[in-house]
Amino acid sequence: MTPVRVVGGGPGGMLLAHLLARAGIPVTLLEAHKDFDRRFRGDSLHPWTLELLDQLGLADGLLALPHHPARWFRFHTPAGTLTPTDYGALDSRFPYVALMPQARFLDYLASESLRYPSFELRTGARVSGLVEEDGVVTGVRIGEEELPASLVVAADGRFSKVRNLAGLPARSLGAQTDILWFELPHRDTDPPDADVDLYFGADHYVGLLAGPENWQVGYSLPKGGYAAARAAGVEPIRAFLREHVGWLADRADLLAEFGQTTLLSVEIARVDTWHRPGLLLIGDAAHVISPVGGNGILMALQDAVAAANRLVPALRSGGVHETDLIAVQADRQAGRPEAVFFPRSALKPVQAAAMLRAGLDLDGELLALAAASHSGEPGHLDGAARILAGAGLDEGFLQNTPDLPLDADLAAAWRVAGTPPSSLAQNCSGKHAAMLATCVANGWDLATYRDPGHPLQRAVRAHVEALTGADATHVAVDGCGAPLFSTTVAGLARAFAALATADPGTPEGRVAAAIRGNPWWLGGTGRLPTRLIEAVPGLIAKDGAEGVFAAALPDGRALAVKVLDGSPRPLPAIVAAVLGTVPEEIAHVPVLGHGVEVGSVEAVGSSS
Repeated sequence: MTPVRVVGGGPGGMLLAHLLARAGIPVTLLEAHKDFDRRFRGDSLHPWTLELLDQLGLADGLLALPHHPARWFRFHTPAGTLTPTDYGALDSRFPYVALMPQARFLDYLASESLRYPSFELRTGARVSGLVEEDGVVTGVRIGEEELPASLVVAADGRFSKVRNLAGLPARSLGAQTDILWFELPHRDTDPPDADVDLYFGADHYVGLLAGPENWQVGYSLPKGGYAAARAAGVEPIRAFLREHVGWLADRADLLAEFGQTTLLSVEIARVDTWHRPGLLLIGDAAHVISPVGGNGILMALQDAVAAANRLVPALRSGGVHETDLIAVQADRQAGRPEAVFFPRSALKPVQAAAMLRAGLDLDGELLALAAASHSGEPGHLDGAARILAGAGLDEGFLQNTPDLPLDADLAAAWRVAGTPPSSLAQNCSGKHAAMLATCVANGWDLATYRDPGHPLQRAVRAHVEALTGADATHVAVDGCGAPLFSTTVAGLARAFAALATADPGTPEGRVAAAIRGNPWWLGGTGRLPTRLIEAVPGLIAKDGAEGVFAAALPDGRALAVKVLDGSPRPLPAIVAAVLGTVPEEIAHVPVLGHGVEVGSVEAVGSSS
């Protein structure tokens, strides 16, 4: 197998190369420098990082090396001290941040990786170009040497040479601060609980990181303020320490000249697409973030794990396709709970609660139907007609798009019989009938009930925003013709948690009770939400088009899922992996080859 070439020996690149080598994948780690020893690289290893390393059998050996276990993260201000984080309160084997020079961490990982015959480390290997064939990256150049690659991974940091060579621009998201780093020695009289501390003044702050030998001190500058700071010299920095970090005053004069400082230019940027055929970006090469709190190391290691989870099976199966690279980025970005999206029909239970608050008088099976994307079975059509009749209306008032039943067998039977599409058969007819009944209850205009400015839709939008805790920043037209309000993934989960935990007599509690008590009315025979609600006590759930799903349990645990390629196929496996209480006959999603099961869809990763 042609080796994977990982460019950049930082934490992300090193861990990915290690994981590939452990899996028996030939991999070469290319580091431009002769060693890993650069001053003031990120030195913070978070509890999650240590737990991950522990799972890999690496934590004990690493923590046998000199380090400082930092329990606290604190802000010291003129008004007092705040402690936003006490790592000691974590239920973890590692209730602290391990502060260790990054070179020591990287040297350890490199030594462990060299145990595997498929791992190669080349230092002083500065990439000068990419080898391409028909638009596919097939290797890298180091001087005049060409190294073929089954995949090139750019893990070469915020100023990524490979990213620039590949023509994948980083979009700046703005940064307002730069940092000057320097070191001061420990003293026996230093506060014993000083760990990771920020000291704030009027125009600057100082960050302190404890270490095995010295204090790392970071002095903030306004973005682009380096030239002015250099002209002013070190005395303003020493004066800040004397005034705001009094216990360092006795050694402030050890900062004798500006040459003792190192500038960290803080950047925050993102590459919209992390890949090209044959090439993947990870870590700061893909998303440059603030170094505050060691976030860069944490996110780079998470990238490495996500990438290994996708790349190892692909490489073992014959090669990496661009769909695998798309999946790596999707796995990492899918964890963005505040991403804005259209929840499609998964929002219907929230819309039903809004209509109850606006005067709709439904309960039981018909209220479940108001929140449904039904299959178009005869009982569903009869139920929608009953909602209309209760308001003195008939099918002619419906404005949802005429369609055949959602159930494939029923739709085929309608075609054979020559039965035309109808609004009553369309899967949203229960919602539209309930919307009309709400308008009748309030004396609102029936002809314009789908207009986003209609009193009904304004009431629905307000309640969607209230339950999700997110502004409906975008309004579209759903497939049925009704307005569709955007929210966030986390917002949809919050809304379902609110429904599932609501008091029984409230509109939200009534919707939850209707769904739990009438799952067939919410979906239909064999439908995923119906089967899940029948199988999991107390669950409420709702699907939506384009791979959307939401569910919640009575204890308030909730999930919201958006499958990025729009396919609903992985939903049973994803929901089962998160809930953990789903019967195997629902959770199992077979993969067929020539009509024979050759595998199954499996959820890989973690929920967030």
